[in-house]
Amino acid sequence: MFSNRCSIMKRQLVIFLFFCVLEATGHQKESFYKIIWRGSLQKDSQLGTKSSANSSSFDDKNDETFDADGVLNMITADKERYQCILPATQPSSEKNMHNESEVELNPYRLLFPLFSREVCSFRLEQYWSYELCHGRHIKQFHHESHEKSFGQEYFLGEYDLSQFKASEKEYEQKMEESKSKGEKRPMVLIDGVHLPYIEINMTGGTTCDLNSKPRFTRVLYVCNDESRHELSSIKETYSCEYEAIVMTPLLCAHPDFKNDVGAEIPIDCFSLGDSPKEPKGSLQFKMGNQTKSTD
Repeated sequence: MFSNRCSIMKRQLVIFLFFCVLEATGHQKESFYKIIWRGSLQKDSQLGTKSSANSSSFDDKNDETFDADGVLNMITADKERYQCILPATQPSSEKNMHNESEVELNPYRLLFPLFSREVCSFRLEQYWSYELCHGRHIKQFHHESHEKSFGQEYFLGEYDLSQFKASEKEYEQKMEESKSKGEKRPMVLIDGVHLPYIEINMTGGTTCDLNSKPRFTRVLYVCNDESRHELSSIKETYSCEYEAIVMTPLLCAHPDFKNDVGAEIPIDCFSLGDSPKEPKGSLQFKMGNQTKSTD
């Protein structure tokens, strides 16, 4: 039962609510939740008559009860009573309803303006610096402040924009094959979150001294609404083979690439009867975190 699974997490109220909401609403685990303690239910008019009716049906025999209206009633270890309004979740049928033109839009077309305008992104690290000119090349260089030219410079790969239509067609074929096999889009792990990406392969870079092969870079483009086509990271995966990640808002126009990571979802909790505005366990939890942060 739902209430039995939630009971296991009673020791820390904040963590308890977090996991209960995940299961009850169907939200992804990457979502963030903020519990707002609003005080007495009788003094707050936000919930209207429906919630007032719910408060009268509170079951004192159970620590938690959950009804179909998305209301979680609970009693803390200190016998404090609260009613929390869980965020609504979209029906699965609605989640999968995308504008047909959006779904059919090839994400390569969304990236084309970035390539055609000859935009370049830069990344400065402790020793090496990187220049990624989208749809053209990526290079690694180092120079001292007193030098007028680069002391060291290597091209990590190049891309011929005339190949773009071929790349677009190849992508469409791969997606058709993946769909027929029931496979999902390829993902890359960024800050603990798996995100879909579009890959551009840049080949024919400066010959590698270690294996006598041209340097090669996989450039992965990922949706980020707040980005400006930043070169977020670059690493050498094998000898003279690299993986670069670019954050761009252009892909966010496609529903399969847009993500809601970082969105904060409020949970309204109201005290019932003589219970305090915020539970003792929650206050102690916050005080403990503040103490740790000042140590």
